[in-house]
Amino acid sequence: MQKLKLDRQVVIFSAVIVALALEFFILLPWSIGRIIQVNKRTRKTFQDIKVVKQEWPDKDAYLEKKGQLKKDIEAIRSKFITSQETSKLLSFISSASRDFKVEIESFSPLKVEEYTSNKYGQFKYIPIEIKAKSKFHNLALFLEYLYKSQYFFEIKDLKITSGYPYNPIEITICGLIVEK
Repeated sequence: MQKLKLDRQVVIFSAVIVALALEFFILLPWSIGRIIQVNKRTRKTFQDIKVVKQEWPDKDAYLEKKGQLKKDIEAIRSKFITSQETSKLLSFISSASRDFKVEIESFSPLKVEEYTSNKYGQFKYIPIEIKAKSKFHNLALFLEYLYKSQYFFEIKDLKITSGYPYNPIEITICGLIVEK
């Protein structure tokens, strides 16, 4: 086998070419990528600082709003009843009907229906069929009272037949219950 004679200058030149190629094809793209990432993070940090400078004077108002929102959430949560408290809901409707002179003839809760589920629990409807007699104005006040009451109600079906002095009414009211 024949020995290769390598000149010292050729070896040094070849090593420099390999080092430059490594630098150009591997280290340079990696460095540029890192510079781009640092630039993006810097831009985001400057944007966050700008937002903080704008929002900082209003922080007390935000804290007050946060407290108010917590109170509102608790008020809404108190409007839910559990399936064990359905008699409480029925009693509430019955007593409210007397206050508004809505004369209930029949009152029958139906089978509980699925509504929706989320991280706060499983929500269900409890439909309540009511047959009653009332003046139209009293019925409107009664339904408005139920709507604004401490419970969630939805009117699913309402049939009013004309009559004097009282209108016969068939209504399906759904109460919202939650199972945690």
